[in-house]
Amino acid sequence: MPLSDSLKEIWTPAKTEVPSRLLCGVNGEKGHGKTTFVLSAPDPIFYFKFETGDEGIIEPIAATGKEIYTYKVYFHRGNQQEVWDEFLTAVEVTCTELFGTGGTVVFDTFTETYELARMAHFGGRLAQVLPREYGVVYQDMKEITRLVEGAGLNGCFVHKMGRAWESKDLEVKGWEDHKWDMQCVLRLQRYTQTEEQPQDRYTGYVNECRQNASVIGTWLENGTLDFQHLIGLVHGGRESLEALTARLLDTTNNSSQ
Repeated sequence: MPLSDSLKEIWTPAKTEVPSRLLCGVNGEKGHGKTTFVLSAPDPIFYFKFETGDEGIIEPIAATGKEIYTYKVYFHRGNQQEVWDEFLTAVEVTCTELFGTGGTVVFDTFTETYELARMAHFGGRLAQVLPREYGVVYQDMKEITRLVEGAGLNGCFVHKMGRAWESKDLEVKGWEDHKWDMQCVLRLQRYTQTEEQPQDRYTGYVNECRQNASVIGTWLENGTLDFQHLIGLVHGGRESLEALTARLLDTTNNSSQ
């Protein structure tokens, strides 16, 4: 139906095509392949580093010709608010400048992004903060996701996993409700080598997928544990194993030159 001018000022027509990109939560324990997986996303990759354990992982991938840029987030005692403000500005500028390019923004880890937000807003009184006061933290965290989404970029939000205090079950550390803002949530797992399995085995399990429910429960392993392959699964245009193998071989050949 034709809309009046006043309605056109309020309402925006829904898109008829789904953007071929992915906002993905990536969960896993330390050393289970999280960084390697997110670096298989489309470049240019803008990688917000909260961790120090990525040395020796990023460099070989960048040496293949993949375009990767890093921003190190430093925690300094006493000036968390300044660090947080600078980080938020960097996210906003990055998403604005990259609008529509199809690149990728990585937060490694979003667990520590949440911790920095808490320290910036509450400082040394974390133990006295009431649950209702966390709204300002959640708002900042959701704004980061909205900036990536609004720019049409791929987003990789890495979350640490660890044992719960009482049950000892594995759980996501940080802001667990962030999963509701994700289009897909992937759990990564490494199985260490045994006599029957001479090499470590890396796997990914799709826990949730809002855009394509048929992908939920899918296992990715070794060659198929690839961000661009996951995009193909979610958007229905699955990359064939032959095409995936050819692309991975091309990357390997480039790295050996």
